[in-house]
Amino acid sequence: MKIRLLVYSAFTASSEGGNPAGIFWQHVDLNSGQMQDIARLAGYSETVFIHPSHKADYKFRYFTPDMEVSACGHATLAALTWLKDNGALKSLEGSVETRGGLLPFMMDSHTGFLFMRQPVPEYGPIMDPEPIADSLGISTESLAPGLPVQCVSTGLQDIMVPVKDHTTLMKLKPDMAKIQKISHEVLAMGYHVFSPGDYQYAAYCRNFAPAAGIPEESATGTANGALAAYLIKYGSTNSSHMIFRQGDALNRPSEIHVRIENLNSPHIHIWVGGQAISLGEKILTI
Repeated sequence: MKIRLLVYSAFTASSEGGNPAGIFWQHVDLNSGQMQDIARLAGYSETVFIHPSHKADYKFRYFTPDMEVSACGHATLAALTWLKDNGALKSLEGSVETRGGLLPFMMDSHTGFLFMRQPVPEYGPIMDPEPIADSLGISTESLAPGLPVQCVSTGLQDIMVPVKDHTTLMKLKPDMAKIQKISHEVLAMGYHVFSPGDYQYAAYCRNFAPAAGIPEESATGTANGALAAYLIKYGSTNSSHMIFRQGDALNRPSEIHVRIENLNSPHIHIWVGGQAISLGEKILTI
């Protein structure tokens, strides 16, 4: 069977940046095994499959090359942007059905950016920093003082790892086997490693998710939503709009925008978004 796969790069306005995702939209009845085969052949960190929904505007299913996952920020942004480009989004607001629940989205009428509301932040265990640092090829002295290494989720659980500066971030030597083992132990997707930001960015980030078959990812929506919640919790920011920079280590610079509703309330709402651009399409045979 010939499959036409659309490709969009999310969290960028340039074909040279962002995180590419496969998008499958044809009205073909595929089972889970076939969708997994398509994602494996496509080779992107995630491929999203668009289905009709009785609960929302659409139903999205997400597959890495190795497994199905319940949520994916960059693939959602890619798919919503393709739907917008083709006139299929009839409103500035809507929702998508996912395995992780209903995902509300909205479009900024001024910028055209699309934003997805994340599930309520959940804070998991604080981790022993020594094995985390060792798995990244650094010492614990290279971690940022005053901030814990902690599991946080806004849809998918990641281990937040603060390092002291941008130079340390860019010189990491990740041991994927060790990262995968530690991630499996706490049911995390992987590490979201970050260094302090500057006047433009809230933080600079790298994301390692070998447990999901993704050694490093150039833009991660859910992980940066979790990072925003983490920074607010520990008093590192009091901003209702943050931009995170990711992908420089892969030569695919990305900008992930995060907006916070109810900032000074215990019940914050986190919206993750940005823009995406078409990279064309590819034909696969399964």
